[in-house]
Amino acid sequence: EHRSWLYLEEMVNSLLNTAQQLKTLFEQAKQASSCREAAVTQARMQVDTERKEEHTRSGIKRHRQKVRHGDGAHTSDSNGE
Repeated sequence: EHRSWLYLEEMVNSLLNTAQQLKTLFEQAKQASSCREAAVTQARMQVDTERKEEHTRSGIKRHRQKVRHGDGAHTSDSNGE
């Protein structure tokens, strides 16, 4: 009977150890998921910023072309801009 109790105690300790390892793996997976979500959000924001900058550059370029060709509503200033 004493041997049975020792065996059961070893089994319980082993199960507790396995449960702790699973909990650690779960926390790591949760953290990795959060990091991934943050990286995706950051990448989306970067793409949006780059699109806005490109849109602004394109608008400025079109405006300058219109001004150069005399098609713009404004005339160029004394600096030639």
